[in-house]
Amino acid sequence: MRIFPTTAMPIERLLLELKSRQADLDVRRALVAKLDKRRAFMAAAIRNRTGAHGRGEPPRDPARFLDLAPANDELDRRASVSLEALQSKSDKFSRTASPRHLSA
Repeated sequence: MRIFPTTAMPIERLLLELKSRQADLDVRRALVAKLDKRRAFMAAAIRNRTGAHGRGEPPRDPARFLDLAPANDELDRRASVSLEALQSKSDKFSRTASPRHLSA
C-alpha cells in the first residue's frame, strides 16, 4: 500500500495507517543503525533506498552482499594505512634484508 494513495483517503484513516507503521519504522531504523557500525555502505543504501533497496521489496539474495562484506572490510583496512608508513617499512626492510656481500 502506498503511503499517499491517489484516491482520496480520510485524514483519520491516513493517520491510523501511518501510526500502524511506526513500529516497523522503529525496528528498521534500529537495524540500520546496527548495520551502520559494521557495513556503512550497506546501511547507507538501505537508509537512502538506493539500488536494490529502492525497489519496494527486499533484495532477493542477501547472502550475495554478505559474501562481499569481508572483501570490503579488507579494502577499508588497506585504505586506512598511510603510504608514508608503508614506504618507511619497505625502506627499513630493504636496508636490513640486503645481502651482506652487496653492502661494502
